[in-house]
Amino acid sequence: MLKYRSQKEQMMNFVKKHENYFCSVDRETYQAFAELLHSKRLLKKVIPESKGEETVNMCKALEELYEDGVEDGIKTGIKTGENYFATLTEKLLKDSRIDDLGRATSGLKFRNALYKEYHINREMDLK
Repeated sequence: MLKYRSQKEQMMNFVKKHENYFCSVDRETYQAFAELLHSKRLLKKVIPESKGEETVNMCKALEELYEDGVEDGIKTGIKTGENYFATLTEKLLKDSRIDDLGRATSGLKFRNALYKEYHINREMDLK
């Protein structure tokens, strides 16, 4: 499992493959996994919910953690996209290219050409 700690999707597949084991682990094992995976979020999310119980459903905890990560990624992607478009808008307004700004709002190919023209390199930030 440790070899998958930086590869979330592969870790989820591993856990699903070994579901019988991971769906009911004792609290100490759960805490050890959370520490090894460097996941404070995992610890905070499940331990309070499972108070008084002797076992923790790690499958559910990891699924929720994965979903939280996906949500965070979507939010980051939206914010990044807004920043790129704001930069493009600023440059187009500075150059008095109002019509091009209008076209950029609805035309993906045109917008990408403008990003390239103004050297707004989105691919570098995605790596």
